[in-house]
Amino acid sequence: MNHYTLLEGDCLQWFSQLKDESIDFIITSPPYNVEKNYGDYKDNLPYDDYLDWLDLVWQECYRVLRTGARICININDTGRNPYYPVHCDIASRMRKKWFMMGIIVWDKVNCLSNTAWGSWMKTSAPGLRGMHEYIIVAGKGGKFFRKDVEDDKWAKKEFLKATLEVWRFPPETRKKDHPAPFPLELPRRAIKLFSYPNDVVLDPFIGSGTTMEACQELGRSCIGIELSAEYCKTIRQKYFGRQFLNRPVEYRSSLLMEAEK
Repeated sequence: MNHYTLLEGDCLQWFSQLKDESIDFIITSPPYNVEKNYGDYKDNLPYDDYLDWLDLVWQECYRVLRTGARICININDTGRNPYYPVHCDIASRMRKKWFMMGIIVWDKVNCLSNTAWGSWMKTSAPGLRGMHEYIIVAGKGGKFFRKDVEDDKWAKKEFLKATLEVWRFPPETRKKDHPAPFPLELPRRAIKLFSYPNDVVLDPFIGSGTTMEACQELGRSCIGIELSAEYCKTIRQKYFGRQFLNRPVEYRSSLLMEAEK
């Protein structure tokens, strides 16, 4: 039986409630530090402070993951004046501890996310317009994660597409309940590729709840952590039913109770 748990609050505080090596896979997309309105979180830290904060998150992710388990981090580089190679900086810090498995380029299929042209048809300062993001893939302890359970069923073409270093699908349109949701295909493809049926998946920045939706579809349990009370309300209504709308702080399933013992 799969369990679905939503925890409202700071992920670094909630991590303390999870035991060492209790999670089978992590898929997440942290705030990009580009001043988006996430309600309770100020998305505008000095760049090095932002990376230092993420280091604390990845450190906790490493602790709670089982040996051999993987993490996928969807992130984008930011700025053009100057440009910040965020995925490079995160990966270079992670590689000191993690087993780095690769970088997936998410091609957003002719979706121009950056309309800053720079100098129009001039050499002085032309702008580069972004059409892709990145997914950092890393493992705890090595490349292999073996379990004595049956894998998901794959069609040959589906597996070949999933194991390419370039994933092509359009982004999710901006929703009124979240400024930057990722499309369902992103966590769905990553969860199926890097975890086993009935595994426990964690998303410490679950946002509008897309990871939980993918877990329900694929038969995984899910723990989602979200700082915003408004986003949590949306998730409770969508995935747990109206009876949880007015529950204070969080809805906690037996899965987390077991993790606390």
